[in-house]
Amino acid sequence: MLLSTCEPNTTLRHDEVLTMEETMEISPTGRAGGLHQLIDSQKFRWFHAKVAILCFLIVVLDGFDTTLIGFVAPSIANHWHVSRRDLGPLVSAALMGVAIGALLSGPLADRYGRKVVLIIGVAWFGVLTLVSPLAPDVTWLAALRLVTGLGLGATISNASTLAAEYAPARNRSATVTSVLCGFTLGSAAGGFAAAMLMKHWGWPSVFYVCGALSLLLVPVLVLALPESIHFMVIRRRSPAKIERLLQRVAGNELPYAEAVARETSARVSAPIPRTTAPSKLFGLSSVMLWLAFFCVSLSGYILLGWLPMLLSDAGFSPQHGAVILGIFQTAGVIGVLSLGWLMDRWNPHLALAGAFVFGAIAFFSLGAAVHDAVFLGILTAATGFFIGGSGSGIFALAALTYPTDVRATGTSWMSACGRLGGILSGFVGAYLLSRGWTLTQVAMLMCLPVLVSCAAIVIKWVRLKHPRSAVSTRVDGIDKQMS
Repeated sequence: MLLSTCEPNTTLRHDEVLTMEETMEISPTGRAGGLHQLIDSQKFRWFHAKVAILCFLIVVLDGFDTTLIGFVAPSIANHWHVSRRDLGPLVSAALMGVAIGALLSGPLADRYGRKVVLIIGVAWFGVLTLVSPLAPDVTWLAALRLVTGLGLGATISNASTLAAEYAPARNRSATVTSVLCGFTLGSAAGGFAAAMLMKHWGWPSVFYVCGALSLLLVPVLVLALPESIHFMVIRRRSPAKIERLLQRVAGNELPYAEAVARETSARVSAPIPRTTAPSKLFGLSSVMLWLAFFCVSLSGYILLGWLPMLLSDAGFSPQHGAVILGIFQTAGVIGVLSLGWLMDRWNPHLALAGAFVFGAIAFFSLGAAVHDAVFLGILTAATGFFIGGSGSGIFALAALTYPTDVRATGTSWMSACGRLGGILSGFVGAYLLSRGWTLTQVAMLMCLPVLVSCAAIVIKWVRLKHPRSAVSTRVDGIDKQMS
């Protein structure tokens, strides 16, 4: 997008709303977003694929590590002769650590860089996972998992942020959602790996393998993962490094990249501008994102955590419960990829809100299928498709919403809200089952938070369509292509 002037009363179409970063990047000739235009106009090439693959691998290991405790919990209970009730703190410890880590890592990534925080996060949870089997009892292991979660909380949001900042506009949502598929695939692959490892070498081997794989990835990230070029411009990093990175991004548009580099160098030599981060982080748009992710995570985690037990109470065998849960996760991966594709080609707000609506309908209908295994499988697939897709699609929307200087913070804090929803789901699910609630009742209740998520995204979109003024829209940090 090009602007012919940079006057305050410039008229913007509804799909040409500038972020704060773009308004900072108006050149002396009045043409806006040179760096943005360069990145957005690129074809998806090997450089973009490399960034996405590295971020994907980070998220895969995050998924493996976050969920591995569920695979080894029965063996740990037998090893230390503890009850299922005593395993509660162990199972929830990592999620609590992840929530804290997400809150802390976002501001650090916006200050020191996405790459630095990602590398430290992977090394952190790699080392602590590797030493976790050395814990003398379940209390110490729970403490180690809590601290491990700090590193895990630094990965998903920053990986999705970095992938989004390099992806061309036409592929941005699909790139982010593809990266986030790594969590589900890492969890699924971790389950198969854990079964094989425990059969031959016992439960500690699962920790050793996961920790070792994470540490092996660290030098690869150091050598191959680029820092966000938008972050480097905002933080006034070396013009020579920015120019070299621009040349790698530009490919066959090298002359244009050199022109952008000259403009960028001029900005790098200027003082770092003061930003109004609180207004970007706590505006209505941001709060609606956090509320939407909290609610959909609450519903999704209740289904993931309690569906096998609810099905068992309904008369299904444990094998049927495992198959149904597998259907839910597989459909979720397909939903993530499909929604990312749709968000790149249509209004991202309406695409996400529509996924929430259909997810709520599928959730509500799920309880009516408890007496028909085939119908139950179909509705579970529909629920996984829409709930799983929307849970990752919201990260793509966050990447489009926040400007560079607070993008990692806003996305990480949104992620923390989702983790809090996941933690709360354990208590809510346990309470509902203790009161004798059936799958039908739980499904009907849990469609309500999904509808709240839909309402939050619609409110955010309406605010974008009818801002108080063009200036207030820019302060909210809403990126182009948002409506």
